[in-house]
Amino acid sequence: MVRDLLLQLLLGQTLDWDGARSQLEALGVRFGGDAYIAVLAEADLDSAFFLDSNIPLENNLSVARLVLQNVGCELFGANAACQYLDLGRAQGVFLLSPPSGENDAAALAAASRQGDALARFCAQQFELDIFVGVSAMEQGLEQLPLCYDEARKALEYSRLQAGGGTEPVLFTALDVTHSDYYYPLEAEQQLLQYVRAGDASKAQEVLGRIFTANFETKRVSAAAARSLLYQLAATLQRLANSDALAQGGGADFDEQLVEQVVNSSSIDYARRRLSEHIARLAAAHENRAQSKTEKLVERIAAYIDNCAESEFPDLTVLSEAFGVTPQYISNVFKKYRDENVKDYIARRKLAQAKALLTGTDLPVREVAARLGYAGEIGIIRLFRKYEGTTPGDYRAQHK
Repeated sequence: MVRDLLLQLLLGQTLDWDGARSQLEALGVRFGGDAYIAVLAEADLDSAFFLDSNIPLENNLSVARLVLQNVGCELFGANAACQYLDLGRAQGVFLLSPPSGENDAAALAAASRQGDALARFCAQQFELDIFVGVSAMEQGLEQLPLCYDEARKALEYSRLQAGGGTEPVLFTALDVTHSDYYYPLEAEQQLLQYVRAGDASKAQEVLGRIFTANFETKRVSAAAARSLLYQLAATLQRLANSDALAQGGGADFDEQLVEQVVNSSSIDYARRRLSEHIARLAAAHENRAQSKTEKLVERIAAYIDNCAESEFPDLTVLSEAFGVTPQYISNVFKKYRDENVKDYIARRKLAQAKALLTGTDLPVREVAARLGYAGEIGIIRLFRKYEGTTPGDYRAQHK
């Protein structure tokens, strides 16, 4: 549970950061303060540690990850609260929270020293070369996705250096820092997910987080801002084109929209244009989802009606027939028909029972059997609930 929660935070897959803090505390995860550094470590698969052909690669990877976790946590934990997250394969990330009041330079210097000690230990003791990338120190739990993104970029730069076991690369030391922007794949996927779900408010929150990270936390350069705005506009326009094709229309890449966003006179104007586009796309998806759901409800009602001459279905039968859960059927039926599906089935049974009672001389127990009841008690309850009388009295009054 801890791993899943930390991974969600790193990938920015939550909007409830206050709730995330409470969950971390409940799971016993403690950070030293509200400032965070991410240290990403990756084992070099070309190092001597992996060259023994008699040992399966997966076995060596398991040992390498164990070494990274145990040694790394001991080293980094000496200067900061440390949580380790195994990312699978040959990667792991250390989430550090320096003591409150420690300045950025001191905290980053300590993280770099410990990262270097980890790399040297692995190289000397195991002939295991590792690459290490260190993020900047960011304030607030909600900046963990930014820390992770920065650490990944620092790690990528580390891989470009000759040999493994080199000194850690600090994101703050990269020459391209001033022209870099934050828009990881995870943020794009989350933005698209909410738009496709028709949830404009949550999509706007994701957009707001991206703007905050780039124009308040980092304050990227004008060139980086234009690149970011182009990528955001292109993301939404690709979705619009995909929607058009799915609806049978032609692709219509709105170059004017992209151009207006990229060449906006202000960041606020660009954000408004993107927000309008998100709202329009989300509304279209919500309308299509509603239309699809309404059709499903009508099909379910028709299915129930068609069963009137044989045996009425229950929720389990309907679930199997339409490939959705009983709870989903109950929810959507109530929403679009303004009554529970069980009540709808009961009323159809009642109508069928009335026709049989007034149009035939079948005994009440036979009428009950035709409606799927095991005995007379079921049909008696049905009439008492909806008619306030018994089947026998109803027949006597209406036949």
